[in-house]
Amino acid sequence: MLLDSFDQLTHGFTPLLDGFRGQIATHAATRVTGLTVDSGRVTGVRAITEAGEQLTLTADAVVLAVPAPAAAALTAEHQPARAEQLGARAEQLGAVRYFPVAVVIAEYDRPVFDERVRALTFPPGCPLSNAGAYGVTDRHIVRYTFSGRAVRSLPAGNDDLITLAEKELGAHLDLTTPRRTGAVTARREHGLCAYSPFHSSTLTKINTLSKELAALALTGDYVRGASIEACFRAAYERMDAVIRTLTPTIP
Repeated sequence: MLLDSFDQLTHGFTPLLDGFRGQIATHAATRVTGLTVDSGRVTGVRAITEAGEQLTLTADAVVLAVPAPAAAALTAEHQPARAEQLGARAEQLGAVRYFPVAVVIAEYDRPVFDERVRALTFPPGCPLSNAGAYGVTDRHIVRYTFSGRAVRSLPAGNDDLITLAEKELGAHLDLTTPRRTGAVTARREHGLCAYSPFHSSTLTKINTLSKELAALALTGDYVRGASIEACFRAAYERMDAVIRTLTPTIP
């Protein structure tokens, strides 16, 4: 909220994703169910489409850019049975803790925030972490974010979540006059990762999985943090390692 305005995609993500699909083969509404491995090297993935079609997709390398528990589930069956400590490394990946996150974006028929105050943060223990306007000209659109341990016990219903969000914000701002005209909600159980004690040692053990399963790269918010910049940094690091593996002649 330090900026009055910032660049956003004028026409949404659809043109961006369409352009991406025009250059790269993609599989929408498809869930990866496992890795294919030959002689200790990852050769692709097994997947299933929304219609139930089973697919085997081959690749020179596989990057798992997913939350740590999902990556652990996909790699667990391929840990070499000869080394018990490798099983412990897989457990390290699966043991990375996550807290759920829920988001409500609500639109009102008039501004909720004024020009001086466009966001509020809430104290620890409150299920609502923050509430803020989209910008100086979008003070009628409010983004409510729920995060932390308290989210685990929140009601699952969207209406209940919206009611709770407005109750918490209404204790500080007048919400009796603005009329809500629409709202959308989203909840992710693996929303924000928590660093483990001695996290660098945890990462060292996790990185061993990539070495034991050649042509596999593991990246996600557990590597450098949950911010967009941190996720990009982690992805760049992992992709550089993959490229060096595939093209060993490049320094």
